[in-house]
Amino acid sequence: MGIRILIPRPRRRAGAVRARRFLWAAFGIALWGVAYTVFSAGGMVGSMRARAKVERLEQEVVAAEEANRALREEIEALRDDPGTIERYAREDLYLAKPGEKVYLLPELPDEDSNPAAGSRPSSDGESSAPLTRQ
Repeated sequence: MGIRILIPRPRRRAGAVRARRFLWAAFGIALWGVAYTVFSAGGMVGSMRARAKVERLEQEVVAAEEANRALREEIEALRDDPGTIERYAREDLYLAKPGEKVYLLPELPDEDSNPAAGSRPSSDGESSAPLTRQ
């Protein structure tokens, strides 16, 4: 059985308790304010997302302006250059001058899109898959 010595604690004043509660409340409100500022839609995270979106849209605008420039050049070539008009007429519309013949050949399928259709023969002369008629 040990000896217990009781040391009296000094009593806290009511003003000190209120001050401590006030400080904890102020700290909590400040912490909430910082979290709200950082993570809200208009805060730092929201502004970073908005900046990324602005950069992406600026890149899209540059690409659209480049496409417009290329189309304007193509329009000018079609207005001014008879050779360009003839090339479009022959390649896109399959037109020919009187006395010329146009031979249309079937397009080969892309190997990436359908590898089984029309595969090439292997080195031993046999095809790896049967050729299909289209």
